Amino acid sequence: MAQSQISRFVELIDDELPRLCREKRTGMLFVASSDSRLAQFGLDQGAIVFLVFQNKRGLEALSLLKGQDFKVGVCRFFDGQASPARLVLPPTDDILRQLANEVPRVAAPDPVSGRTRPTAADPVSGRIRPTTADPVSGRIRPTTADPVSVRTRPTTADPVSVRTRPTAADPVSGRVLSDQVKAALKQELAEFIGPMAAIVCEEAWASASSLAQVLDALSRELPDPKQAARFRQNILKRLVP
Repeated sequence: MAQSQISRFVELIDDELPRLCREKRTGMLFVASSDSRLAQFGLDQGAIVFLVFQNKRGLEALSLLKGQDFKVGVCRFFDGQASPARLVLPPTDDILRQLANEVPRVAAPDPVSGRTRPTAADPVSGRIRPTTADPVSGRIRPTTADPVSVRTRPTTADPVSVRTRPTAADPVSGRVLSDQVKAALKQELAEFIGPMAAIVCEEAWASASSLAQVLDALSRELPDPKQAARFRQNILKRLVP
């Protein structure tokens, strides 16, 4: 099971999905948008044999996905998981080209020459699209607002930081992962990533031994720091007596 660090659907179409196909992988790729739309790709030895989006299957789902470039909330590939069914779909290369050709793109100007650089990657060859890295150092420059940057200083009031210090009044500290608490976590997470919340939560139960660890793990599944903070705050409100 792998969590991909993808922020937009175009990145999945240009890079992640073609890579899985080239590597002849078998499994299920789940993609949840930041507004809780769920897409599922079933792969069998690199061939796309199953496709669902917004409760539509097969060709209908493919038609709906064309032209999409939504913000990705969670993207996970479950290696080895069999597809629920083999649907009537075009050949995999055709699916990748159709999706890539329909995605809206914005040309990115080169920071040095000022020339417009193409942003579309070939979905079959898998060439990487240029990034907006610093033209001098080549590194992505973190900002003070970057929740992932190692330079960001966590504070005791940071709702996402895993280094938040529990206090005597902390409702999470020492709390047991009861069925009632698990249900609350699933319900609140589903508000952000939809049905995929059940899958993500089950993984969290298996890898964490305390509610504090689970809450931190689930908060990290939401790349948008505002959503992560809101999710954590919603849970804390439900746990306060």
